[in-house]
Amino acid sequence: MSTKTDNVKNTIDVRIIVLALVAGALGVACSSSKSKGGTGGAIGSGGSPATGGATGGATATGGGGGGTVACGSSGQPCCAGNSCNGGGCCVLSMTGSVCVGSGDACSGTGVSGTCSNGSCSTASGTPCGAVGQACCGGGDAGIGAFAYCTAAGANCANGTCAACGGTGQSCCGFTFTCTGSLGCVSADGGFMCGACGGEDQACCLSATPCSSGLGCDNPNASGFGSGATCKTCGGSGQACCGAAGTCQTASLTCMGHTDAGAAGTCEACGASGEACCGRTGTCNSGLGCERAPGQTSGGTCGACGGAGQACCTTTFGQADGGVTACTGSMGCLLGTSGSQCGTCGAEGQPCCGSGGFGTCTGSGFTCSGRASTSGTPGMCVACGAAGQPCCLSATPCQSGLTCGGTMCATRDAGGQ
Repeated sequence: MSTKTDNVKNTIDVRIIVLALVAGALGVACSSSKSKGGTGGAIGSGGSPATGGATGGATATGGGGGGTVACGSSGQPCCAGNSCNGGGCCVLSMTGSVCVGSGDACSGTGVSGTCSNGSCSTASGTPCGAVGQACCGGGDAGIGAFAYCTAAGANCANGTCAACGGTGQSCCGFTFTCTGSLGCVSADGGFMCGACGGEDQACCLSATPCSSGLGCDNPNASGFGSGATCKTCGGSGQACCGAAGTCQTASLTCMGHTDAGAAGTCEACGASGEACCGRTGTCNSGLGCERAPGQTSGGTCGACGGAGQACCTTTFGQADGGVTACTGSMGCLLGTSGSQCGTCGAEGQPCCGSGGFGTCTGSGFTCSGRASTSGTPGMCVACGAAGQPCCLSATPCQSGLTCGGTMCATRDAGGQ
């Protein structure tokens, strides 16, 4: 990576850190409803910048559908592109980026003087914050961890405020916003403003990267020059979206996707006879997924809950209609066709549980011989006595014994 690219990346990294530490309490983005790929402005999940919107507006829309919030007037959050109404100044404060009215005192991080057409002054009185002026907050040189610009459409670059928010320009401010219908997108050397969210356009760096009916062809892409674009994908019968193989709704699952590059196809899932949904293999309420241990796609939804049948899909142990994973006193345990119902938990019975950890009933028993990758549930055996496995409890062995790895032993027989 070149020195220029390093400088841009470092500036962006600083902006992300500053936003998280100083403007985190704001929780509000400033953007227009015209943004194609989802609106926003605050750093979203995973640290991705959100898209921007029109400048000078009276409302701002939070990323991820957070609702509209007034912006632009004195004391309100700055609108997209660092803009404030009537030539006000967008200053950094302990509550985020806030507007100061034109003619009012610039009160914020590293600024002084009076706001005039988006420009303030440094602590020593040097004009700062507008395009062509020094950055505010970084001393007279305009360079520092908190260096920023106060005018609409201005960003700090190497100590000087430069134009931002337009097509091909850097994303504005600590909230990474753009003007008009443009969004913040990944580009070589950093982030820039451009058209995004439409078919064959770049994926917007926001909670909604693409317009309705489209999917990001590489939703896991992040950082510089990811090249991710919005494609018609993820619908029924269409190619799965992106490197992870995703579909647009939970009622579809990606079949045939491989890490080697096969895109796979989105197919209906969850109903009886259909594929199990998602990596965890869920089905509609009252059905269960037959899937080999370790399998992360496919499998078939069908009858469930009986002995030897797949465990029924539930939600937090109890699904709609009162469906439980297994009928009667049976529990959900590992099997060669995935999770299945059976008698478990007592001494000499298979261990309960469908994950990597098996459980037994009673405090004097533990699960031994479990192998989740092959579907071997293990058996519940007595524990805690000399020559027995250690119990999984605060007292793994009986009094006078110690747990030597996995077995209980007397102290004079190798115990501590």
